[in-house]
Amino acid sequence: MNVQERIELGQKDRPVDELLAAYAAGSLNAPLMVLMAAHLELKPARKAYVAALEAAYGILLEDIEPVPLTNRDRRLVEIFASDDAGRSEAPVARSLNGHRNGAAKNGQSYNGQGHNGQGHNGQGANAHIRGGHLGNDDLLPTALQRLIGRALDDLAWRPAASGVKQASIADGSFGEAMLMRIRAGKRTPAHAHQGQEVMLVLQGGFSDGYGQYRRGDVCVADETIEHQPIADPDEDCLVYVVRSAPVKVVSAMDRVIQLFLGR
Repeated sequence: MNVQERIELGQKDRPVDELLAAYAAGSLNAPLMVLMAAHLELKPARKAYVAALEAAYGILLEDIEPVPLTNRDRRLVEIFASDDAGRSEAPVARSLNGHRNGAAKNGQSYNGQGHNGQGHNGQGANAHIRGGHLGNDDLLPTALQRLIGRALDDLAWRPAASGVKQASIADGSFGEAMLMRIRAGKRTPAHAHQGQEVMLVLQGGFSDGYGQYRRGDVCVADETIEHQPIADPDEDCLVYVVRSAPVKVVSAMDRVIQLFLGR
């Protein structure tokens, strides 16, 4: 690998490192916390980086002056009286406010319509989970199994394009989380972003003009990125996607105009 390739690799990994830092600090919204936990399950070599960050955060906490807790007794009563008290589930799943087993909804259209807000404020309490019986799916890391709560084939898959299907998993103030299936060699609609899009590859792989992503890899796109993921020709691709805002589908004519204007 030459110097230029190393520079490009570092630039590609930078957004993922930022997400891992936010994961270690516990500041991501719940679906993104699940995404990064699943990433660490599939890429265990990165756990050392997160552990180092957690240790650094622990040192910083030791330097913070303690603040007296007001209404301590009332707060303790509220904590122990909550529905989540005593559960053994992961904190990430609990933070979705107990909606894991809520009524299933139909998957959303490709542009993500149906969000209950587009803020990326780290709160998952307003999320609505398409839940149900947990299936035994080897493709899904444990963190994702807990979030989804059912087998892949039991999800409400809807066509998004030729050879592309998606199933909405959660929506709320954070945006929307979904699973996307792309048949081998097929491509999603070309699209621009109105917020952040984070994709974790669970099966197969895809390329988008900016990089090549295989199982366990994370692709991050924002308002500056316009891309069109194309599944590898040898295997179907399964991706877990978290979007803070709907994407904007870009037509072929839009691209011709952009080329003409030199954008």
